[in-house]
Amino acid sequence: MITECDHLFFKTVFSRFTKQFRMLSSEKSDFLNFSSLDTLNLMREEYLRSTAVDFMIKWGVGHLPSRPADSLIQMKRDVEKYFASMTAFDSATLLEIPKISPSQLISQIITPKTLILKQAGFSYNPLGPALIKSFETTDDSTFLHLVRSIDPSQYDKIIILVESICSLTGKKVDLRKLCMLAKELKAFLIADDTNSFGSFGHNGMGIAATMGGIDLVFGSFCKTFGSYASYFLSSKPVKDHILTTSPLAAAATSLSPFLLGFIKASIDLLPTMSHRREYLLRQAKSFREIFVKTGVTLSQSDTHIISLNFDNDLEQRHFNFHLSENQCMSNIHRTSDDIHQKITSRFIINTDHSPTQLMKLTHILKNLRTTPYCEAL
Repeated sequence: MITECDHLFFKTVFSRFTKQFRMLSSEKSDFLNFSSLDTLNLMREEYLRSTAVDFMIKWGVGHLPSRPADSLIQMKRDVEKYFASMTAFDSATLLEIPKISPSQLISQIITPKTLILKQAGFSYNPLGPALIKSFETTDDSTFLHLVRSIDPSQYDKIIILVESICSLTGKKVDLRKLCMLAKELKAFLIADDTNSFGSFGHNGMGIAATMGGIDLVFGSFCKTFGSYASYFLSSKPVKDHILTTSPLAAAATSLSPFLLGFIKASIDLLPTMSHRREYLLRQAKSFREIFVKTGVTLSQSDTHIISLNFDNDLEQRHFNFHLSENQCMSNIHRTSDDIHQKITSRFIINTDHSPTQLMKLTHILKNLRTTPYCEAL
């Protein structure tokens, strides 16, 4: 039985881990938030909260090194096995770090004779002494030309780094084609599944995680799940190698009971949320059509991430100023990748966005062109 006291205790601990990831709220009912990463609104599920509290009641709130418990260690292994069984991989590893990067997983195997083919915009650095070449996934001819110019015999290993859904554009990457190219080059293919985890793939486990043919997939529970943990999926030999050679990954394998309960409950719920994922895509399509009518260039995508591209900084500032004045918030990005500069505003659609909010955004954008530019200065 979960008492009110237990919930109060939970809220205190909960805020420690999720303050920066929770959906920003407003007392005004007409406030439009397109910055929340909680696409399925999992944070509102009572089952997640009660399970996390149950785990804390049973095992406390400490970490394993300070409070060893064989039953908790076994529970973590069971959750990892349960997670892996819902993917195309042999093993899953949960880590108590907010965001994992390739350099933390493979730094020990990178040498000056390693070639890393990195998707443009893939921002995880540093990647050691390796030679790094970037490619644009939207330009097939350029990428194929790059691949065909590579002589695998010149390198001791080749690593390909991609995002299953690009953070900046919301576009899905053709992972099947990359798998074939990786096989041709005898390359090690690594995919960041963070943006698709929860919203795409079989049972919401992510596009790369459930497709197969990829050597290593990693992601985070910090975004869609609002938790403070990350994961990687791989074969058992690759897992053993990473935990043996990566001090950071090995040190982060301990997981607090609260997070473990939260993650288990999240994985329990995802297979039951196919209707939410379908609704999410329908809403994203509706909102995308509204943005098209503004005349702003959109990145081509069919996901919940809508990215608007601007020709200059002034135009973006004007656009975002107009939205903020009308109680509408998005993510602003001023980025410069390896190929070209991008000035974007990113809108993340979630299942909480309603037809009423769609109408409100339509009204806001209709008035965009009549708003004087001087307001944004």
